[in-house]
Amino acid sequence: MSTTDAPPESDPATDGFGRHEAAPRHGRPGERDGATDDVLDRTSIVLRAYASPLPLGLFAFAIGNVLLAVTHLGGFSPEDTRVVMIMLATFIALPQFLAAVLGFLTREPLVATLLGLLAVTWPTDVVVQEYTGATTSAPRGVLFCALAGVLVLMAIPGLTSKPLFSVVLLSAALRFVAGGLYDLTASTAWERVSGIVAIVVAALAAYLATALVLEDVRHRTVLPVGRLGGTESRTAMEAGLAEQTRSLPHEAGVRAQL
Repeated sequence: MSTTDAPPESDPATDGFGRHEAAPRHGRPGERDGATDDVLDRTSIVLRAYASPLPLGLFAFAIGNVLLAVTHLGGFSPEDTRVVMIMLATFIALPQFLAAVLGFLTREPLVATLLGLLAVTWPTDVVVQEYTGATTSAPRGVLFCALAGVLVLMAIPGLTSKPLFSVVLLSAALRFVAGGLYDLTASTAWERVSGIVAIVVAALAAYLATALVLEDVRHRTVLPVGRLGGTESRTAMEAGLAEQTRSLPHEAGVRAQL
């Protein structure tokens, strides 16, 4: 009499082929009607593994703020300042734009939106300065203040899940406010404030980028990044794949258009 091993129990969140099964919108968890079964039989959700783009974007942002801080604190001559503007529009903007694109591919809409907005601020500086020939510009000041407001709105949801990331956003918002007021008033005092805040922003962004790189390399948290328990960001590091992908059927690119 021969015996065979019982097949391993499949994860309730996936089918026998490792494909993610969408939970029904109605009824008790696990209940499926005939229509749902038919959809699941014809649907596969494929996940592609990408490296996190956040360290690239944050390191570029940190370096850009260092250059900006030295400029606003009077460390460069007028001729050097023009070179700095070109460097910001190329060396800094391009990595941030790449990180923004990868952020959308890795299902990080907040990060992708943030880096995309920040990436276009650097070439904006160059275009405005080259077109007007002036070091300050009132329209650019309004733009920076408006961007600061957007950063604050993006930082508020993260205060209860990723407070350190929100602190980086809030400090960046403060830097844009100071830079915007400098553009609006042409006051060197606001220029100096913008330079000082840029140093703080660079330090915070560099720390967070370093912590995330170490986390990716070691596959565990090495430097504190401020993830709070019971939040989605904590789940991403500690929970299994089934729990992490539970909401996948309702995410952009899978669900119907909003």
